Amino acid sequence: MGSRHIQWHLLPVESLFSTRALNYKTVFGHYRRWCKEGIWKKCWIELLKKYKSSFDLSLVNLDGSHSSCIRGGEEVGY
Repeated sequence: MGSRHIQWHLLPVESLFSTRALNYKTVFGHYRRWCKEGIWKKCWIELLKKYKSSFDLSLVNLDGSHSSCIRGGEEVGY
């Protein structure tokens, strides 16, 4: 998982974690460590195992990069 296309400074950390000061750099640091340790892949595999029978794979958009954008998508930055 790459992080070069994510706008880390736009994370809504204040609205999600209002009881404690949290910087987007802290979130990125954890994300990067979890990627290096393969934690995201392990979580993904376990979720697939657990919910495999519930998935409707007739239409799959895993990350939204190929989803149509109703209002133009001006806020997207790469």
